[in-house]
Amino acid sequence: MAALAASAAEPPLPDGDAVARALLENTRRREKALDDHTYDLLEIREELHGDGRAKSRKTRKLLVTHVEGRPVRRQVEENGVPLSAARQAEVDRQAALKADAIRRGDVLVEDPVPRLSRILERYAFRSVAREDGLLVLDFAPRPGKRDLENDNVLRRVHGRLWVDEARGELVRARMHNEGAIKWALGLGAKVSSLTLSMAFAEVGDVYLPRRIETEVAGRVLLFKGFRKRQVQEYGNYQRFSVSLDETVASPSPTP
Repeated sequence: MAALAASAAEPPLPDGDAVARALLENTRRREKALDDHTYDLLEIREELHGDGRAKSRKTRKLLVTHVEGRPVRRQVEENGVPLSAARQAEVDRQAALKADAIRRGDVLVEDPVPRLSRILERYAFRSVAREDGLLVLDFAPRPGKRDLENDNVLRRVHGRLWVDEARGELVRARMHNEGAIKWALGLGAKVSSLTLSMAFAEVGDVYLPRRIETEVAGRVLLFKGFRKRQVQEYGNYQRFSVSLDETVASPSPTP
């Protein structure tokens, strides 16, 4: 009886697409907030056995800042070991050159992965439940092709979002493929399994990325099987300011 009463008192589920449209605006605000922070990024890449155990593991730690909305990554560690002084100096030099090129307006491909706001526009959404105070949305691709990088992948992806309904903020997401994904007409690589999970943490007054994990399995050249996992862990967010001459000031800790 208590469960029935609680269920009756709970408001009806909102329209999923309407929630996604509101979420889209907050996601753009989130992306702008990310541009205003420096942060640490730990990348973990693993080759996996068929049962999911790691065959090999490589890590690298990067410090990331943004110049005119574009990320500039500066590696500081590899496999848990700081870079040598000579290599660090070269990495710093390349990062400075990249930042200068961005300020000049030169075209740079910083990251081929579309921003989350553009990905959200690709899908239709449906509210399915409330769990632990979060609204749950399922999504599926809208018909047709889109002018997006890797749209051949995106249009085969389905998934689920968990949303802080009161604040309109994405808290976590999980996605998977339905149907094989082929490159080079299937002669280059064929992905049979693709999963992606994302989690966000509250930083100041906005949710920013905390962890992104991707696992993919398939075959290359029709014969050689592969299974890989990549994890990106974000941390040590600090807000920074940029002066009129685009000089990055010293970061100050985010509350």
